[in-house]
Amino acid sequence: MPFDSEFVALAVTGAVVAAIFSYGAYWGLRVRDALHGRLYRERALWTAVVGMVFSGLVVSNIVIGELAPSNFSLSVLQFFLQYSGAVLTFASVDATIRVAIATDPLGRDTLHWRFLRMLLWVVVAVSAIAGFAGVLYYQTNFYTSSGGPQGVLIYGPFGNLLALIALVVARSRSKDYTLRRHMKWFALFVAVLLVASSDPFYRYSQAHIGVSLLLVLAAFFLYMSSKSLVPVSGWPPPRVGSPVPLGPSKDSLRLSGNNAT
Repeated sequence: MPFDSEFVALAVTGAVVAAIFSYGAYWGLRVRDALHGRLYRERALWTAVVGMVFSGLVVSNIVIGELAPSNFSLSVLQFFLQYSGAVLTFASVDATIRVAIATDPLGRDTLHWRFLRMLLWVVVAVSAIAGFAGVLYYQTNFYTSSGGPQGVLIYGPFGNLLALIALVVARSRSKDYTLRRHMKWFALFVAVLLVASSDPFYRYSQAHIGVSLLLVLAAFFLYMSSKSLVPVSGWPPPRVGSPVPLGPSKDSLRLSGNNAT
């Protein structure tokens, strides 16, 4: 079997991407267990789930693409994971924006998000359902068909681009410093995903290698968004109705110390 340098490069970068996504998911779960505030815990859980899904997406893409690229059933599975990752990304952005609006002292509805989100959810849902139905009807193969993989993040960036703009604006209005740090890294993660999955970039950027390198950056940003939820002071936010703690917990001190390094 001849040495395939391109596959080796893809496998190495894919392994790095999956490892960073997994590590980001681990940090999200760890932060969630260490903190008390429901708001922070929910954000940590969101980043953990996104990290796990994207880690699985990267691994399955490499394994199926190398071992069985012509298998239609596995191709459908990869399409399903692709769409799931796209929808999950939008759902996470939506949840983050609503949290940012809730922490705005003036209660401003950023870009009329309460109404806009319903329209964008329709766009995302129609894009995902119609796209997946088209895959089944036309027997499109994720790896061998012309045009390559198609997904919400590729052919439906409209919703995610508007959501990214709303996320940036909402972040600037939030007065919660920890959330602002978290949203900065999460916005960078979404921005890199939009570039990596855009049709022109995918077709003309040495395709797979260029996308893989950008995904390394996206995975790092998601990891940082998980880790940034650790309060700088090391004090976890108290539960609503619970007594104010007399000092930082051991877990939060350990997390804060790691964050500083």
